[in-house]
Amino acid sequence: MYFMAFGLGVVALIWFLQSFFMNNYYEQMKIGEVTRVATSISHSFQKGADDLTEEIQELSIINDFYVMIESSNGILLFSPGSDVTRPVQDYLDETFKLKKLLNESSTSDVSFRMDTGLENYETLAYGRRITPVDGEEVYLYIFSPLYPVSSTISILRHQLNYVAAVTILLAFILSVYFAQRISRPIDNMTKSAREMSKGNYQVKFEGNSYSEINNLADTLNTAAYELAMADNRKKDLIANVSHDLKTPLTSIISYVDLLSKEELPAVASDYVKILIDKSDRLKSIVSDVFDLAKAASGEEIEMESLDGMILVNQVLSDMDDVIKASGREIKLKADIETAPITGNGQKLYRVFQNVIGNALKYSMPGTRIFV
Repeated sequence: MYFMAFGLGVVALIWFLQSFFMNNYYEQMKIGEVTRVATSISHSFQKGADDLTEEIQELSIINDFYVMIESSNGILLFSPGSDVTRPVQDYLDETFKLKKLLNESSTSDVSFRMDTGLENYETLAYGRRITPVDGEEVYLYIFSPLYPVSSTISILRHQLNYVAAVTILLAFILSVYFAQRISRPIDNMTKSAREMSKGNYQVKFEGNSYSEINNLADTLNTAAYELAMADNRKKDLIANVSHDLKTPLTSIISYVDLLSKEELPAVASDYVKILIDKSDRLKSIVSDVFDLAKAASGEEIEMESLDGMILVNQVLSDMDDVIKASGREIKLKADIETAPITGNGQKLYRVFQNVIGNALKYSMPGTRIFV
C-alpha cells in the first residue's frame, strides 16, 4: 500500500507541476534560450565574423525566432523557415518600444510579453544593445512565439495518461512482488516458530536474499539449536536423578518393611510407621519424576480399554477412610452405568485421586461433594 501510494503521489506531483507551473516554467526557459542566442549573436557581431549572416539565419530557423539587427546601415531581418501567424512587419512597432526601453534602461537587454490579440498566442519581445568595435550603437531584436506552450501541455497531458497508467501498473506489480518476497519467509518462520514452541527444536528457519531476514533466520536457528541442547540436558538430568534416587529408595523401603515385622517398642513402632508413610510418599514423587522423564523423551504411554465408572468407584472405595476422616460427604451422580474409555488405567486412577483429594482438602467441613 505504501509503494502504491508513492507511485500515485509521483503521478499526482507531475500532474500538479504541469497544470500550474508549466506556463511559467516554459516562459522562463524561453527567455533563457533567447538570452543565450542573443549573447552568441552579440559576440559574433563584435568579432566581425564572416559567416555572421549564416549563423544568425541558422539560429533563427533552429529556435523558431525572428531576429532583427538595426544599425545605421539599415535593418537586417532573419525569419524562421516555418509559417507563422503574424508577418514580421507587424513587429515593427515593438522594435521602437524595445529601442526606447533600452535607451531608458541601464541594463544591456530588456524584454516584455506581447499581446497578439489572439487567446494563448502571446509572443516574447527581446531587445539588446550591441556596441561594436567602432563604437556604433547597434540594436538586436528577437521575437519568439510563446503560443506552442498550450499545445505542448496538451500533448504532455495526453502522454501523461499513458505514463500514469504504466506507472500505477508497475507500482502494483512491484509492490505485490516485494510484499510476497518479504512476507513469505516471515510467514514460514512464523510457522517454524510455532512448531518450536511445541517442543520441536529440529525445525529450520529459511531466509531469502534480504540480509535482515537472513540474519533473523540465522538467529532463530541458533536459538532452536541452543533450546534443543538445553532440553536434552534437562531430560538427561531428570532421567539420571530419578534413576539414582530410585535404587537407594528401594533399599530403604525394604529395610523399613523388615523393621515393621520385628517386635519393637511402641515408640519405635510409631516411628517405623512414619518412615513407611514417608517412604511411600517419596516413592510416589520419584515415580512422578521418572514418568516425567519418560514423557519428555517422547515415550508413548501404554493405552488400554477401560470402564470409567468402575475406575471412579474404585478410587472412591480406596479413599473411603480418608473421606470419612475429612467430615465431608461424597456422592457419585451418573446417568449411565458404564463409561467406555481408552487410556492408561494407572495414570487415570491418580488423576481422579488427585482431583477428589483436592476437593476434600480445599472445601469447608460438612460440604457435600458430587462426582
